[in-house]
Amino acid sequence: MPSSTKVVSASRGVETEGRSEGPQTKLAAVREQLQANPNVVVIGELSTYYELHGLTDRAGLESVDIIVAPVKPLFEAAQLNAFMSGLFTDDVQWPGTGETRAYDDGKGLRLGHITLEEQIASIRRTTSTVIESKDSETIQRAGLVVGESRVEEQGTLMRGIHVRVYPDQSTATDVGQYELDLANGRVKRDSKLAERGYHLEKSYLRRIRGQHSSNRVVRRIFRGSR
Repeated sequence: MPSSTKVVSASRGVETEGRSEGPQTKLAAVREQLQANPNVVVIGELSTYYELHGLTDRAGLESVDIIVAPVKPLFEAAQLNAFMSGLFTDDVQWPGTGETRAYDDGKGLRLGHITLEEQIASIRRTTSTVIESKDSETIQRAGLVVGESRVEEQGTLMRGIHVRVYPDQSTATDVGQYELDLANGRVKRDSKLAERGYHLEKSYLRRIRGQHSSNRVVRRIFRGSR
């Protein structure tokens, strides 16, 4: 379970809080390419940080969800998959991609995403133990060392990056705002909004299509931090 969740916002022309990554990180490259793409609106980011309970070869420290949508709404699975395939140049390699898929006779959408990992730090911890005893033989029989002993642990700290693609800015903003508010304890869990983060049912798609066709959609960018 995450020890804490900090949710930060990002949009065109808005600085995201707490950014310290240099240009060498994959996250920096992802952000730069998304912001430079004229077909993309970056709605926001949600970052989760995890406690380190022990050092391992690949300890997850941070998970970053980047919520994006096309400038012009796309409601067909094939259109959204083509949009995803054009998000990044070849220098950003994506080992994991989940395509958008239609379901319910093509009237619902299971939303796609692209994901990668990067190593952001190496970590080494040395523990010193000192045993003083009047009965050193018993201590040694127990497999311990009288005096000072040191144990060294090594590991790497990893970041997961997940670019979540939505068909329109309104849906992406509503999902992002809900997840922001939920993480900060401002709302209770809403099963429909939670499910909408990953798939859109046909009744919702029919309604949002109608709103776009009549220009009744209000676009908002969610902001905030814990």
